[in-house]
Amino acid sequence: MNLSEKDELQQTIPEASITRAKSEVCRYFGESGVDLDAEFKAILESSEPGREFKIVDIGAGGSGSVLAFTRDLQSIAEAQELNTNVIAVAYDKNPLENEILGNVQEGDFEPEIIKGDAANMEEIPNNSISAGYSVACIQYVPDALRMLEESVRILKPGGKIFIYLRFQSDISLYPSLPNLIKETPGAGETFELIRSKDKFGGKTIAGIVCKKPKDSNFQGFPYKLRKTFNNVLAGLLTKARGFDQLRIYTKVPNTIRRDVHKGIDATLD
Repeated sequence: MNLSEKDELQQTIPEASITRAKSEVCRYFGESGVDLDAEFKAILESSEPGREFKIVDIGAGGSGSVLAFTRDLQSIAEAQELNTNVIAVAYDKNPLENEILGNVQEGDFEPEIIKGDAANMEEIPNNSISAGYSVACIQYVPDALRMLEESVRILKPGGKIFIYLRFQSDISLYPSLPNLIKETPGAGETFELIRSKDKFGGKTIAGIVCKKPKDSNFQGFPYKLRKTFNNVLAGLLTKARGFDQLRIYTKVPNTIRRDVHKGIDATLD
């Protein structure tokens, strides 16, 4: 598949986002105080030597950024004689394979390119991913809480996946996440909210860090809570003129935005 063969969903995404570079990914997270290079390096150095170190880009599109991250981490592994092979995993509902492979350089390990649903990453085994990230993907996932659960499932103990919310100022479920995390056993140690440090004044959630502590007791968000949460969100969103599932960041009236968060928070009462 090439860029001219994008499906309906991908037609809604700027081409620059589909082919984003590593520097752009780092800039997004850096604006909220997260140094991805340093985070991944720390995870690599604390991992068991001699084992594969897989890093995933969830919602990769045609981006080669995950290859750039693996290339840098492989250099660190070799310099420190960790005897570790760093493997790139590009995961997307419709991965642009030719675009991704076009970023492969001599000496790179062959990347794993996987087509699948971010809310059901059954193609990725439990405890197989060392680190990862996702940019502007979760907005397109109808069951965002399930995507968070799946991100934890695929992580190795001690691993982290960083999720960035590209369209922070638009309607979303994310301001209600602190309550959801507080009310779910084990979620407090499993999810860390990244607060925006720029124009949003630290009041908006800029991202989510999914972690797998070795002693975590997180078993997932309660089914009833997740179902109610998604139903409330979907029902209220239909009130917004021009809204559809492919454009979840469409601007909507402030009254609808307030109703959405009020309705979602009511599910926790």
